[in-house]
Amino acid sequence: MDNIILKPYITEKTSDQMSMNKYVFLTSMDINKIDISNYLKKKYDVSIDSIKTVNKKSKKVRRGKYPGSTKSFKKFIVTFKSDKNIDKIKELF
Repeated sequence: MDNIILKPYITEKTSDQMSMNKYVFLTSMDINKIDISNYLKKKYDVSIDSIKTVNKKSKKVRRGKYPGSTKSFKKFIVTFKSDKNIDKIKELF
């Protein structure tokens, strides 16, 4: 549980979702909803309403004559209940 690395994901769409208490995080593919829920409750002391996941697979790319691929990642859309502790999450964004 200590090896969970969450990065905030900020785009125009996710900025609009912040008004509805929905925040988007990126992490590695081996993390699941239960791990994210326990991590956020323990570290930030917030109540979570729902968690949705999106798996982004890697794509094949070329750099000149060298083939390669992009990184795959998992995107979590976390909906928080209105709390006094939600300000701790807002500081990440």
